[in-house]
Amino acid sequence: METSGGLIDVAERIAIILRHHYKKVAFLVPSEAMSAGTILVMSGDSIYMDYASMLGPIDPQVQTSNGDWVPALGYLEQYDQFIEKANEGALSGAELSYLIENFDPAALYRYDQEKELSTPC
Repeated sequence: METSGGLIDVAERIAIILRHHYKKVAFLVPSEAMSAGTILVMSGDSIYMDYASMLGPIDPQVQTSNGDWVPALGYLEQYDQFIEKANEGALSGAELSYLIENFDPAALYRYDQEKELSTPC
């Protein structure tokens, strides 16, 4: 397995398929398995790595409506900070304007789903 990452739900489906067809699943990581690759590798019974091999952080990336990729956890963290500042009455006019112009409840829900998929049970 060598990957810079991918979609968590795809990694989950691959893990389910592997588990359906094989009693034991082992992964060899010659270089790196990042993000969704880390999740997939962790679904195995064994992981074989070299001293220079790496597993990356689980940092789900989601595509925005304009095609950019953003870290879902970072987006949710920033959103929570905006809400906390609003509750304290410390939200600036620029921040409020940004929230009003860019708030997408469906995207926020999707980011939260990605967070749930990337969090251990």
